[in-house]
Amino acid sequence: MSRIVCFSYERLFYPDNILSGPGLRLWEMASALKRKNHKVNIAELNHERDYTKEGINFISWDPISLRNIEKQYDSAIILLSAYVTKYFGEIKKIPTLVDLTTPIAIESQAHSLGKKSDFFLNEGIIPTFIALEKGDFFVCSNEAQKNFYIGMMSLMGISNLNQELIKIAYFAPKKEKPILENKRILEKIVGKNKKVLLWMGSMFSWYDYKTPILAMKEIAKEQKDAVLVFVGANNPNITALTKENYRKALSYAKSQKLINKNVFFIDWVNYEDRMNIYAEAKIAVVTSYDSAESALCYRTRIIDSFEARLPVICTDNDMLSKIIKEKNLGESVKVQDFEELSKKILIMLNNEKKLSAYSKRIDTFIKNEFNIDITIKPIDAFCKAPEKFSKKSKIDFLSLINEQEKRIKELEYIKNDKIATNKTLVEEITNFQLRYNNILKDKAESEQDLKNQINERKKESEDKKGLIENQLEIIEKQRKVIGEYRASIVYPFYKITHSFGNTQIGKIISKLIK
Repeated sequence: MSRIVCFSYERLFYPDNILSGPGLRLWEMASALKRKNHKVNIAELNHERDYTKEGINFISWDPISLRNIEKQYDSAIILLSAYVTKYFGEIKKIPTLVDLTTPIAIESQAHSLGKKSDFFLNEGIIPTFIALEKGDFFVCSNEAQKNFYIGMMSLMGISNLNQELIKIAYFAPKKEKPILENKRILEKIVGKNKKVLLWMGSMFSWYDYKTPILAMKEIAKEQKDAVLVFVGANNPNITALTKENYRKALSYAKSQKLINKNVFFIDWVNYEDRMNIYAEAKIAVVTSYDSAESALCYRTRIIDSFEARLPVICTDNDMLSKIIKEKNLGESVKVQDFEELSKKILIMLNNEKKLSAYSKRIDTFIKNEFNIDITIKPIDAFCKAPEKFSKKSKIDFLSLINEQEKRIKELEYIKNDKIATNKTLVEEITNFQLRYNNILKDKAESEQDLKNQINERKKESEDKKGLIENQLEIIEKQRKVIGEYRASIVYPFYKITHSFGNTQIGKIISKLIK
């Protein structure tokens, strides 16, 4: 047995027994570890009071409650979210497992696409970097995710990386089908004897609401008792990421004249009631766009559908859609193809035998190979023998990130500028242009100076050449004159008189003449 503390950035089962997708995953993980005989606590932010639920203690995530964490617990578990920054800022001594199932770097990119926002950096890139840098062991939910995170760690410069550091631990349903009360929650809203198509969960930016609404328009022409129900499209825990998409979906259904006739929207439901709602449906519908998110995603709503043994029809663009196709647990359709979606739904709705066969295959698949008591094994193994993983990034991204954050804060945006011109950047560009122009001017002046010097040297050289030529000409003339003089008759007498003048008698005669 190991002592485990799981960290949750949201209050679980609050308010009114509500759980989000990540909250549900953490709770089911904690429950499965409890069944493996571990002692499990869940530390919550915004915690109100300590209590125990199904043998799991709920405590506060605060420095006082966790001041001796390394003595109280053997290991910690945290889901990848923006709150890992807070966690690793406070807690460093206990071996920590990070569940990377939610690829927030990709999700935040999808949410911030085309918007002037630092959401992608602060809610996606920085927390993912910190989690990979500080975590000791990691789990994810498919091979694409594993390769993605190994690639990120390699770019971070973690040289002692090995395949054992990240394991695949699918979030899977509980082995046994839940026992439900006959509440008939949807019936009270859509009416009796309806064939319900269920679109369950938060309406994030990567989900496609238009295609099922258009398909419903076609289905309603042949199947008058068919209805499409969106449940919890506007997530109360993260309305900033779902409210606008919910509003657009509602408006679109109204524009197609389907709202409250063949298309319904209801609020988020609590933990227990969600399974009752699945039980009232004939088919779960999960449609998304073809994007980087779909390549790396792992849909909790599909796992929920499996737990209720409800057949799924989904777009064929993710790992779970491949399992559905391979194991014959439902149907898959091309992305944004409302005609194919409507045709396949009509075939399924009008074939109870087919729906029953899907449900039985889902039950067999879960019981034999795909339940959380099996898929939890990598997490269970780490918790039984937790250890710190020593690694250091060669690249100091944290300093780079801090510098970038500082720079972002210092930028002064001109609010009324339609292209969001940045005053500081404009000044920098202007100064650079001035410096560049001065460099060009200096270069031109230097080139002209060099040309002038070359011309002066050239002129001097030509003058010297002329002088030398004149001197040579004079010397040549002198040589010629001397040659002619020596050849003349005078030269012998000059030579005799010159020699006689140097004698003693010559000198006396010279004085007498003077």
